[in-house]
Amino acid sequence: MLVRGPEAINSVLVGNSSIADAVQVGKGTLLVTGKAYGSTNFILLDKEGKVIGESLVTVGPAKARIVRVQKGDTRESYSCNPNCVPTADVGTSPNFFSEATSQAQQKYGSVASGR
Repeated sequence: MLVRGPEAINSVLVGNSSIADAVQVGKGTLLVTGKAYGSTNFILLDKEGKVIGESLVTVGPAKARIVRVQKGDTRESYSCNPNCVPTADVGTSPNFFSEATSQAQQKYGSVASGR
């Protein structure tokens, strides 16, 4: 999602880049990308390194569009918006959860390296 902040943003510090990342795409505009469920903080700095803004970001599922599939004692979760893709959801089987998280980190790893 695009987020507007102070125009003086020079850099963004992300507390936990496994949860979300932010890239400056214009004067005072950030592209925030959720990568895994959880919360992290963002700190905005100006050219002198002074804090000009702080925010807490929470990434979670779009609850109305989660499809859960129970296969015996194994549970898989898919986020369907509009196409279904594997997602790491609380209660999902450990192997499926790890694979979905790994795929999300691989998919959005290019955002972090684009700074």
